[in-house]
Amino acid sequence: MRGRGVVLVGIAALLASGLGLAAAKAAPAPAPGCVATWPTYQHDARHTANGCSTLSQLSAPTLHPKWFTPTSGAVTAEPTVANNTVYVGDSTGAFHALDQATGASKWTFSTTSPQTCYRDQPAPYTERHNAGFGGITSSAAVAPTVTDAAGNPLVYFGGGGSLFALDAVTGTCQWAQDIDPGFATNSVEIESSPVVDTGLAVPEVLVGSDDNSGAGAGVTGLQAFDAATGALLWRYEPERDVTLTPAQFGGSEALTLSCGDASPNAYCNTTNVPGIGENSLAWADACGDVWSSPSLDADFVDPAGMNAYQSAGTAASDPAWFPKQITATGRKSHDGLVIFGTGNCGANPNPSTTYAHHDYAHTEGEFALDPVTGVRVWNFFEPPNIYNTGSPNEAGAGDTDFGSSSVLATVNTADLPVGQSCTPGKGNGKGRDTTNVVVQGGKSGYAYGICERDGSPIWSVQAAQPGQISPEFIGAGGGYIASASVGVANGRPAAFLDSALFLPFADDGVREPNDGDDAGATCPGLLGIRLPLLPFCLDFSIANDPARLLSLSAVDAATGHIVWRAPSTPSYSATSYSNGVVFAPSTTGFSDDAYNADTGLPLWKFPLGATTASGMSIVGSDVFTGAGLSESQAGPSTVPPGNNGVWSFTTSAGAPTFNAPGS
Repeated sequence: MRGRGVVLVGIAALLASGLGLAAAKAAPAPAPGCVATWPTYQHDARHTANGCSTLSQLSAPTLHPKWFTPTSGAVTAEPTVANNTVYVGDSTGAFHALDQATGASKWTFSTTSPQTCYRDQPAPYTERHNAGFGGITSSAAVAPTVTDAAGNPLVYFGGGGSLFALDAVTGTCQWAQDIDPGFATNSVEIESSPVVDTGLAVPEVLVGSDDNSGAGAGVTGLQAFDAATGALLWRYEPERDVTLTPAQFGGSEALTLSCGDASPNAYCNTTNVPGIGENSLAWADACGDVWSSPSLDADFVDPAGMNAYQSAGTAASDPAWFPKQITATGRKSHDGLVIFGTGNCGANPNPSTTYAHHDYAHTEGEFALDPVTGVRVWNFFEPPNIYNTGSPNEAGAGDTDFGSSSVLATVNTADLPVGQSCTPGKGNGKGRDTTNVVVQGGKSGYAYGICERDGSPIWSVQAAQPGQISPEFIGAGGGYIASASVGVANGRPAAFLDSALFLPFADDGVREPNDGDDAGATCPGLLGIRLPLLPFCLDFSIANDPARLLSLSAVDAATGHIVWRAPSTPSYSATSYSNGVVFAPSTTGFSDDAYNADTGLPLWKFPLGATTASGMSIVGSDVFTGAGLSESQAGPSTVPPGNNGVWSFTTSAGAPTFNAPGS
């Protein structure tokens, strides 16, 4: 009865979704060699969320349920589709392989059950880390060219604080690695979705780790593992700009650089953490959170020589940093680039202590590494804005992480803003007519275009409202938390970004130029009146740009110009794109939605009967997505209660199938 009711409501929504059809376009023929799969988070290693599809502005409004498979926990991870199988995990730690055509279960793997496949732990070993938003929030990655002894491809995903590699056909665990086994029950976890680099001599799995509950539980950052064996190759800690190999922490991958006791005191000392090389003093404050999913450009050519630290401040305010040689020889290397964003956890509230530890004072940024050595090629920190002056002494400087994933967009160099130069070298195979722009959105509501070549800024735009509530309560619940997609709007490359809670607040107040209140001691009011500091201040700057409350935006990837804004309810779901259609699920609207990519007008809406944080995976004429939202690993904790599970929508004819749990 529940399923039939959902279908009836969905049909009613389809009948009411005619807006924008007048300008609708038919889908072009699929490109030669186009394979209809969605093998990794946001479709490809560049996270464009732009896959091989027959959907269009004309056919998208006819989408209707093909099947629904319930799960015991919330499904916030975006489904991966490969080998005629849908791979996705839920909040209870169960990882599912479902038949792509019917949704029937092929096999299920439990990340919380004792396993014998851990590479460096005595068997059996059980994953016990305290994940903040569910047992599995990481989307899977399938690597067809990395196979096990049976010749089957491997599927990789994060569960709790462990990374798993399974036989994609049978679900048999091939290897697993605990990110922080020294403290197996702390809150270090993998929310990041892995990306597999198969273009290297030793294929790698790259994945981020974070401590979502605060500093001091362990060292977090970006890890690289041998895709076939699970051997840890290197770990990059953004907080200190340090790349570590297993030999630098005791020669054993089972050892950890945790602060020593996982105590509330986040500031480690030389007793707890041994010396780890010439480029860092021996402290670790565990503020290099990476919950974004790394993006990979396999065609990137590393620059030659030594690399220098790019500071968000001035030479007087930031410490001296050691340059690092990117490759062993110092010569250029054609082995790609991995890019990711970090949180803004302060390493220490006292800037002088931060500098004494040789830590970054500003950890809210974008980092690009060489995938072979793990050495930083460039980094970009969010520039000062009306919510954050960039001063390390600033109190309440906003909770404006780069938690969404970086997106690579290829644009014409002639379309870049006047005065901007971001021309790639000839070795990239693109010539000098096109170049790659890294598009990143932050919880501040600002979106940035960054030159992939060197990390230099190209454009910035405040397209959304941050919705900052004092960090003592929530922090920033708005701006951009979910990943963008890349497509075409009115004939030009564009990024499509959907914002979260667009609340009219600004933490400790908007920082007005020369207002003398960078420390946020009072709330700014109208007509220059200062008000007492509250748990949060009203953001009167909305009056200058009320369209920030419209949520969904199309931004020109070359210039940062806002092409259009459209009303949509707040969302933590990534957008995706297909042939002129933008899919933007609504977390607070309990629905999956589609829009015209040229105009922002709605094309389709379907009520899910549950809130959603999952993106939508597009394969051929079908779309796959998850439903449910969780704040812990227990299925009944879903907030609010609803129909947890996996949906498949299609434009093809046929009655929907509603599967029984575990069928």
